[in-house]
Amino acid sequence: MRNLRADRLAGSVIVVLAALVVWQSRGLPIGSFGRPGPGALPVGLAAIMGGLGALVAWRGHGPALGTLRWPEGPRAFGILAAVAFAAGAIESLGYRLTMAIVVVFLLRGLERKGWLASALAASGLSFGSYWLFATLLRTPLPVGPFGF
Repeated sequence: MRNLRADRLAGSVIVVLAALVVWQSRGLPIGSFGRPGPGALPVGLAAIMGGLGALVAWRGHGPALGTLRWPEGPRAFGILAAVAFAAGAIESLGYRLTMAIVVVFLLRGLERKGWLASALAASGLSFGSYWLFATLLRTPLPVGPFGF
């Protein structure tokens, strides 16, 4: 484990993710070259991704994994937590409220902006993007229990 290179680990993870995409797409028909089916794009992209991941893993000459430092780790974890919250809460809280909470968390919690700036940005982004997608583009978005 001490000699594991960051590039080799990253390439191996990409190969595993590509294999998971192919496995999840197994029920979709691939079709033919002239008439591709719904499985053609995910399988084709996964094949490219897997091939490039294997190339990175094979040619990996990056630094040893144990020598890497990541000072932005807590920030990245906060962003991943916000995305996970949004994915889990959007159906129950609705699009606008979920996005407002996420934007306030990102601006106030991670970027240390003021409450007023965070609240105004969250309101503008959540209601503005809802108006754009739901009204203009007619994309169905979840409405929460409070009607917004």
